[in-house]
Amino acid sequence: MRYKMKAVVLFVMGLLCLSPAFGSGAALPPESAEKEETSQKPHVYIFQAKTVGDDAAFVTPHYLGEPCTAKWGAFQSGYTRTYAQDIGFSSTTVEFAKPSVYHAVKKVNRYVVKAVKKKRMKKADAVTLMCHVLDCANAILYENDTRALEKDLASTKEPERLIDIFNHIELIANTNNQSVSL
Repeated sequence: MRYKMKAVVLFVMGLLCLSPAFGSGAALPPESAEKEETSQKPHVYIFQAKTVGDDAAFVTPHYLGEPCTAKWGAFQSGYTRTYAQDIGFSSTTVEFAKPSVYHAVKKVNRYVVKAVKKKRMKKADAVTLMCHVLDCANAILYENDTRALEKDLASTKEPERLIDIFNHIELIANTNNQSVSL
């Protein structure tokens, strides 16, 4: 009698676990519904252009020359923050503002410099491209809502695709000449 009760209880519990009311037995959507179609069409991002100032304390020369050197210095000083550290093995800690943008620009820079060195890209074209990428990065630093762009940059590994994303960023000039006092 006791074993019959256990068998009945187990049978009823099995039925309850299979019922949709408890979630585990709920009907699953077809596999085609799980896979969302992602379009390869890149988004167009619009940011306000920023002018590069001479606020960098130490500017390292860029491989592509002067037009990129000032922008590269502004990029490095804007995106990296170095803190002195008293404990541990390292004496300094480096923190990156918007790390996905920082690493994407570094990857594009390495790609462009290699392409120029191997003569796969003309230096004038490389300067134009890197100036645009650095202008975009320097403008993005001061924007608040860049989550979608950062997600796109973080999920992309190929430098050609990163360049395509930066080419879809439109920089607009500052049209209001009002100054804000704090």
